[in-house]
Amino acid sequence: MKELITVNDDLLAESLLSELKKSNIPGYISHEGAGQYLKILTGNSIYGKTICVNETDYERAVKLLKQLNFIDST
Repeated sequence: MKELITVNDDLLAESLLSELKKSNIPGYISHEGAGQYLKILTGNSIYGKTICVNETDYERAVKLLKQLNFIDST
């Protein structure tokens, strides 16, 4: 798996993951630091959330995020 993007908002991370899945790009959200523990304990985390995808899907995922204006297209 390869790290695609890191965001600080749970809803944004889930939305991005949903967009990837709609395009048949599987992935998952990895919580940084104690983020997973805080997510379970409080329902949220102040730590970053990293979206990871298969290395074979990475370029398609980057292209999709550029189309959605989540990352710079330069």
